[in-house]
Amino acid sequence: MNIQQLVRKIRIELTEGSLGFTYCQVPVIYKNMPAQGVKIFYTDGSVKEIKALILDESTSKLVFERTGAVAKIEVSIKK
Repeated sequence: MNIQQLVRKIRIELTEGSLGFTYCQVPVIYKNMPAQGVKIFYTDGSVKEIKALILDESTSKLVFERTGAVAKIEVSIKK
């Protein structure tokens, strides 16, 4: 298997006022919203919502270990 077969390319359209980057190969999108919180999107299709600006220990571990279980993280920052 060569590197092209291992690399998964995705394209995420960002709206005005948002910021996107990757951390440990996980896309992280910051958005200006009326309320703050974090949404974690998993590759199995499930979504976890947190009303605070934190990641729990189990999600952090999945990201840091680059398991591929976390598809993206959206962070809502209160305007």
